[in-house]
Amino acid sequence: MAELKLLKNLEILQFLESLRRRLLRKANRHKIEMTRKWVSKFTKEAGVYALIEHNLIVYAGESGSLKKRMGHLLITQQHIVRRTIGAKYYSHIKGYKAATERKPFPPHIERCVNKHLSSKFTLAIMEVPLGRKELEEYIVDKIFLETRLNKRTKSRMLEGPSYKAKKVLQKVKT
Repeated sequence: MAELKLLKNLEILQFLESLRRRLLRKANRHKIEMTRKWVSKFTKEAGVYALIEHNLIVYAGESGSLKKRMGHLLITQQHIVRRTIGAKYYSHIKGYKAATERKPFPPHIERCVNKHLSSKFTLAIMEVPLGRKELEEYIVDKIFLETRLNKRTKSRMLEGPSYKAKKVLQKVKT
């Protein structure tokens, strides 16, 4: 029974890894443009996306509508990664005020965040109709803590399928 469970978990990990690699293919990468025209080229379908800096994933997310979520990248109140970038890289600038889900940064910080997104990151995006949450968690688990912009708590990460599968693998190996 344990061997069957191990095999299932191994197959799941292999499947998630194959999806992660497919997401990162050059064909799935896009230069980020902070315009509605850029947003309009994405599908309304469900999927997973990642922000890549220096060939490393620094943020991963999933959405029921990729087009809608890419539109959120333009609006600080609607995307945590914008607020994280502003706080992490621009909080030292005079006139900085933290953004929230209700209010944006001051205009000069908003411009900095827009420039940061469009000049430092590449977007990898792919339709994933089934298992997108599991894929997102799998990718986030692999992001180096030093570069991660995801704000997920450690306890939530520990609940992810890739963590559970790894624990099963460790138990069976011992």
